[in-house]
Amino acid sequence: MQRFTEALARKLETAGSSVMAFAMNPGFVRSEMTENLLKTPTGLKWQTYVKEMIERGVGFQPGDCARAKLELLRIAGPELNGCSFGVETDFEAVEKQKADVRAKELYLLRLKT
Repeated sequence: MQRFTEALARKLETAGSSVMAFAMNPGFVRSEMTENLLKTPTGLKWQTYVKEMIERGVGFQPGDCARAKLELLRIAGPELNGCSFGVETDFEAVEKQKADVRAKELYLLRLKT
């Protein structure tokens, strides 16, 4: 998803489009759908991590995901085009370092060796 988003963003820029592309990884979202997995034998068999995560209190609420997307849209700009973010991203910090995002390849998926 992240590499596709980055490639799409670059292609749109090259074409002179003002459309931007971002990736948002929500992580584990506790929703009615994920909690219903625990009510079926198939869900319990193949989605064992769901039970473990819910029991540990891990995960985001759907509203957390919506707020993160709104924060990203609030600070969106060409400097962030093609970048990838998570629900837990500190968007105020991202906004403060927008000028460095491209030069330092921040918020991009890269293998560092």
